Amino acid sequence: MAMLSSKKIVNEVELKEYIMRIIYFAPIAFNGLKQRPQHIAELLSKRHEIWYVEPTISLMRYILKGGRSYKKEKYDINSNLHIIKLDGKFTAHISLQVIDYFKLNTVSEKIQLSKIIENCDAIWVGYCGWYDIISNVNDKKIVYDKMDDDASITQNKLLCNLIQAVEPKLIKKADVIFVTAIKFYQELSLKRGNVYYVPNAFNKDIEYNAQTKIKNDSGNIIFGYVGTIAHWFDMKAIEIILAANEKNYVHLVGPLHIPKIMHDRIKYIGEVPKKEIGKYINSFDICLYPFVQSTFLDTIDPVKIYEYLALNKPIIAVDSVETRKYGNLINRYHNYNELEKILQLKLSLPFTTKEECVRYLEDNTWEKRVEMIEEHL
Repeated sequence: MAMLSSKKIVNEVELKEYIMRIIYFAPIAFNGLKQRPQHIAELLSKRHEIWYVEPTISLMRYILKGGRSYKKEKYDINSNLHIIKLDGKFTAHISLQVIDYFKLNTVSEKIQLSKIIENCDAIWVGYCGWYDIISNVNDKKIVYDKMDDDASITQNKLLCNLIQAVEPKLIKKADVIFVTAIKFYQELSLKRGNVYYVPNAFNKDIEYNAQTKIKNDSGNIIFGYVGTIAHWFDMKAIEIILAANEKNYVHLVGPLHIPKIMHDRIKYIGEVPKKEIGKYINSFDICLYPFVQSTFLDTIDPVKIYEYLALNKPIIAVDSVETRKYGNLINRYHNYNELEKILQLKLSLPFTTKEECVRYLEDNTWEKRVEMIEEHL
């Protein structure tokens, strides 16, 4: 027993002292709405050195749509976390790579990243569209963090074709694969080893950010949603909520990518700073997860539900593989008839006491998820 204990202590010491240099190919800009990629990169940087590579903005896209510049940007979040956006002057839109048979579109990006890739210990791929850049790298550990069914999310046909072409290659090449959804785990673990289920989580600071509450003294019932509003969002469910009671109001917090419903009891708040998300959730009487029923739905592990539960809010959510894991903590509907019945009920809080809430959520912070990741790395 003494020998085993000593060995365990040595291994723990070695783990604490082992520092990796990781290049993190991210799906989103670091300063955007803070999601899984930024949380993981930031927490890994507490012990490891991270180069967080943002999606390249091509000159073509900048000319056509404007917005953020195509020029190179580089800055540090801390001494271990370096943010890089590559120069997109000689790079076309990523979707065109599906017809780029000679891989010319990634030449500029490869040159700009060559020294970092050469000196890194591991390559983290947070979006399979980066595959062509690392396809010929054979002397580094490759980690694939499969967060979404990217082919179903995009409505760009060329980009969808690219994803379908390169993702199987990335899955085969990766040394380790992390997945957010049970469905992903079931599918990939049948094909290969080193697949680990690491679900999403919530920012433990959300409770502190919720202290300044937006008051509701109107006597109305505020149904609220936080997140992107795009083609997967079920506007029909919102119409049903509004029709159920003239005191029902809906507040939608997040970027809007589909046409609005023009209704005097819908408030479109738009994108807000991540540090204010808790404040808005705290202002809702009932929180919503109203996505369109589809097979795509079973691949989403919604961060918003972790956040709603962290603030102990009643939740109405569409049924899916990922929402079933919450059991009686949330109110699920399979169809609009069930939604109408739920709307007639007086919904109770998920947790009876603060202690119950803390006990449930203490293992669902991003810190806990990164502990799991480091064990496997």
